[in-house]
Amino acid sequence: MARAFRRGSGSSLETSAVTMSSTALSEAEKRMVVISTEVGTLVKYSGNPAELPGARHEMDKCLKRKGAFKLLKLHNACRMQNTMIATENLDSLPFVVNMIDDPALDTYTYANPCPDIATRVANVNAVRAAAVPPLPPFTGVPRLASMPPPYLKIAIPNREEVAIEDHAYALTQLSIFEDVQLANKLLNDCDLSGRRLRALLVVIEAEASGEDVTLVVNRRDLVLNKGLKGMPLSLQVQCSTFTGMPDSGESTDHTQTIKSGLPYHIPYHFRALKRPCPAVSNHVQPCPDMSGHRWTC
Repeated sequence: MARAFRRGSGSSLETSAVTMSSTALSEAEKRMVVISTEVGTLVKYSGNPAELPGARHEMDKCLKRKGAFKLLKLHNACRMQNTMIATENLDSLPFVVNMIDDPALDTYTYANPCPDIATRVANVNAVRAAAVPPLPPFTGVPRLASMPPPYLKIAIPNREEVAIEDHAYALTQLSIFEDVQLANKLLNDCDLSGRRLRALLVVIEAEASGEDVTLVVNRRDLVLNKGLKGMPLSLQVQCSTFTGMPDSGESTDHTQTIKSGLPYHIPYHFRALKRPCPAVSNHVQPCPDMSGHRWTC
């Protein structure tokens, strides 16, 4: 039975088209990550495709902060309970233990993760062939016994363990969906794989119409015009708040990210004095509370 999302419940199980053992399912659920902003606000996706890029941006930032699914992103691998690293196949072992250098390693992100092993080997061999002098190609690991024993204390092939991690990655991404029926459908469509799910989410983003984008932008503008209260959108907010007497010149900078929902992030800079800036359009006007200071947006 695979983990599915039931309306009104965050932990119920329903029968899914994809099956797995109850033990593996339980382990995948334990590895789920709660997606929130830097200030602890839960990230939610309401179903408007134009909101999904902003929600995913916040999700990726959260995963990076928590170091979640890092090995899955970099090597299609994961850490097991005994601290060893599990890989999907033999050929991934040399990359995990740094026997083979992958020049693209630092470019892998949640949005652009490590490719499958065949593509990775082809890319690495292309770089090795172009080196001066050329380096011999990596032809793979013929058998486990051919790996130096010390390295086998660090990593070992375990496809089932990586599948559990990948399942947890899918559940984590779908946890931001308010539409549980859509979440269940995507869980089946991606075959419990968070890596495959990423491509499906890109397809959903591409379905955003002009009306969808307009709705999101209008919601953003409404929030800004109401003084940045009740944020349902994706905003980067930076403010300087005076902490001393009006003439002390003391200020404290605060930066916070508020609940996602925009297809892009809009920097919004303001200086908070005794009351908020009266508008959000670009302007400079005298501050009514402090001589010598001016509102800036």
